[in-house]
Amino acid sequence: MIQALFTDLDGVVRHWENQCVDTLEASYGLPKGFFFELAFTQKLLIPAITGQQTHCEWVEKVRAVVANHIGISKATELVEAWLQAPFSIDKPLVDDYRRLFPVAKLVLVTNATDRLHRDLNSNGIVDKFDIVVNSAEIGYAKPDFRFFERAMELVGVSSSAGLFIDDSKENIAAALEVGFKTIHFSDRQAVVMQLTEIAADQRVQEVRR
Repeated sequence: MIQALFTDLDGVVRHWENQCVDTLEASYGLPKGFFFELAFTQKLLIPAITGQQTHCEWVEKVRAVVANHIGISKATELVEAWLQAPFSIDKPLVDDYRRLFPVAKLVLVTNATDRLHRDLNSNGIVDKFDIVVNSAEIGYAKPDFRFFERAMELVGVSSSAGLFIDDSKENIAAALEVGFKTIHFSDRQAVVMQLTEIAADQRVQEVRR
């Protein structure tokens, strides 16, 4: 029986629109993805999502690294476009989680910075989750198995009682190795279909007991 549903945030519940960054890159004659390849290198990202640096410190390091390539003025414009990028929150998906698994704990498991709770509050979704597991607070980031161990400890369930949803194949593979049931997020409709099937199977098993 699924006692806890663990869901990723970015790429699953929250979806960023980075066209402004893409447009600036093109105007500078840069290849698409140039900025994010620099900003999300392991060297810059890991300290920010494991609590070793603040979100603001990460941003300033990204600005400095990008500036080394294209100058401070263009780097600052790209950073500001990144920080101001719009996004959408898939609240209906979160509602589907609750509808299909009304008894299970709903857990947000995300590699995020110390800005996470501010973002969740401003987006009006913090109350949607029973527990929030933030890599910056526990000191380990997915796919590190210690992230999953700490998440299970905080929720109070074993991996066999958990269902894990993420858009990263690497994170899905790690969750499988730990013992979770998993769904790789590709699009909302496909995930809801898989969740519906799992919930239906679970109801059948409960009736047979």
